[in-house]
Amino acid sequence: MFWQQVINGLVIGLVYGLLALGLSLAYSTTRVVNFAHGELFTTGAVFGLLCQRWVTTSFAWTAILVPLLVCVLATSFAYLLLGRLRTSLDRSVATIALGILLRDAMLLGFGSDSESYDPVYPEGALTFGGVSVPESSLVIAAITLLLLIAFAGLVRCTRWGIWMRATAQDECLAALSGIATRRFGALAVGIGVGLAALAGVLIGPTWQVNYATGGTVGLKAFTAALVGGFGNLPGALLGGLLLGMLEAMLASYVSSTWKDLAVYSSLLLVLVFFPNGIMAAHKSRVG
Repeated sequence: MFWQQVINGLVIGLVYGLLALGLSLAYSTTRVVNFAHGELFTTGAVFGLLCQRWVTTSFAWTAILVPLLVCVLATSFAYLLLGRLRTSLDRSVATIALGILLRDAMLLGFGSDSESYDPVYPEGALTFGGVSVPESSLVIAAITLLLLIAFAGLVRCTRWGIWMRATAQDECLAALSGIATRRFGALAVGIGVGLAALAGVLIGPTWQVNYATGGTVGLKAFTAALVGGFGNLPGALLGGLLLGMLEAMLASYVSSTWKDLAVYSSLLLVLVFFPNGIMAAHKSRVG
């Protein structure tokens, strides 16, 4: 039972880590706290469901096209609107308005009823040392790990990644060096939002898709980012894994009704005792 919950916690923790990475990337580069992150996660799940029903594309193409579309739209929003606002507070408040707009739009266009994807993942389970792991969880975990590796390669090894890191470390110096900081700040926001939309597409087939789920998911991603140190990318991943493990253990050994309370309590404890996160990231930076 213990190792079963460890596996469950790691799988959901990887997803939380993916969401927290998107938040941290946007904050590191633009100092914007994207309060619409949870709604963008739900938007990805909803778009994926609509593609499956109306466009009848394969799930693989849906998982590519939906995050790409959301990324392009979010990059445009960040460049055209957020880039024109003077302070990070103004930009963060603008994301609150975006989140409300998305939630109401999904309510009007999608309705208040929960909907389910047609089956897309294998329904069996594999057994490792007496621990039964659903094949769907293995697929989600494998895709998420590949995404994390690709993301690390983008940030560390590409010219765009170097320019985003430079913008995060010192925006003024980066601008003086000829880097288009506004453009790469918008791109960082778009990539972070694309990760959230992709997480929504991956998790959507295992959940009941509902317009209102974004608030809870966004708050958990925010908690994961704070646990690791807001703006610290390795810390965001670590925070997501710890949060997933905490949820899985409480759901198994205490009660599933306590897991959300524990998450929000951990958020308060981190803010009080580890205001810079458990990795003590005193500077917000990419990498």
